[in-house]
Amino acid sequence: ILAVLFLVYLWLIAPAAKKPDDSALKGWLYAHRGLHDGNHQVAENSLEAFRRAMETGYGMELDVQLTADDQLVVFHDKSLKRVCGMDKDLYTQTYAQLQEYPLFGTDCRIPLFSQVLETVAGKVPLIIEVKYQKEYPQLCQKLMEILDQYEGRYCVESFHPFVVRWFWKQRPEVCRGLLSMDYARDGKHAPVYFLCGHLLANGLCKPHFEAYC
Repeated sequence: ILAVLFLVYLWLIAPAAKKPDDSALKGWLYAHRGLHDGNHQVAENSLEAFRRAMETGYGMELDVQLTADDQLVVFHDKSLKRVCGMDKDLYTQTYAQLQEYPLFGTDCRIPLFSQVLETVAGKVPLIIEVKYQKEYPQLCQKLMEILDQYEGRYCVESFHPFVVRWFWKQRPEVCRGLLSMDYARDGKHAPVYFLCGHLLANGLCKPHFEAYC
């Protein structure tokens, strides 16, 4: 019984057996949500923050999710409250509505993912965090439709194993990572958080890399 349990444990924590060439992503410093100034004049996840990162020679990390009218935008939070001061969830708003809300009171607005790619133009690598939404297969499909036309270097990652699993099953050639953390430290004790926090979801999604805390 112990031997069987040990083999099950190894399967649960096992990453992908073979990883695509990720050498173009290594050796860089990455600006988290772009190179901003603490959201005073240049907001996180804004075109100006990504432009500054690129011009300074940093790779960049960013977050993508879908709007109510299926536009792929770059934004971190589920709610607009922290960044835009509006107590609304992003997925309930159209892209046109989102343009009415400044980021942290600056002149910056929520950008389309396609606008970010036009700004970066393949000059530096991207780490793309895919936020979990109920319609995550549609989100992932939309993302890849855009990235298939992009010649720059990138990888994808997510906190949700189902999102990472989508890339394993649908686009196995794309370098994918599973984000995780000590969820118990943040008071999250549900079984799914225990599994993810102890890397026991790897068997479900076979990540190429882990990013922990």
